[in-house]
Amino acid sequence: MLTNIPYGHQSAEKQRMGTSDTQHLYRKLGRFLTNNTGFEHVYIVAKSNHYGHELSFQKYSNCGWESKLHFSNGGLAVNLLKLNPKKLSPVK
Repeated sequence: MLTNIPYGHQSAEKQRMGTSDTQHLYRKLGRFLTNNTGFEHVYIVAKSNHYGHELSFQKYSNCGWESKLHFSNGGLAVNLLKLNPKKLSPVK
């Protein structure tokens, strides 16, 4: 699986999503991945935010991610993240 998730403020404006909606989306994807462990390879393109940021995908998805590549997408700093199934957290 490879997906380019909404990045937050810029995407939220286009989709009329608030910060809490984006956090909810990240949590929902994290729960999906935790409950559906049959995926062999999962990659996410996510905005580069520090872990404590209100729109940190790594934090709100509650999964174990490894940064594989840092690059610019549309002028925004992003990371290509790979899911590490050994680091999956219990579903919250």
